[in-house]
Amino acid sequence: MSQPAAIFGTREILPKEQWAPRRGGVVEVRFGPAIATAGRSGAPARRALAAETRAAFLALGVPDGAVIQRRD
Repeated sequence: MSQPAAIFGTREILPKEQWAPRRGGVVEVRFGPAIATAGRSGAPARRALAAETRAAFLALGVPDGAVIQRRD
């Protein structure tokens, strides 16, 4: 299982190339429902999983086309 999570507000707290966070900002973390990944193999299953994952992030409010970073 994999659970999508989106974090909002961090850019305002710690802008690019800044070494210290700004005070007074708000960071919001949203979690979506878990996505089953077991037993999914082959190209069609990977495409379906990618579409399901994309839909989950859109439902969390992540803008379409936003950069999503993986956590390994």
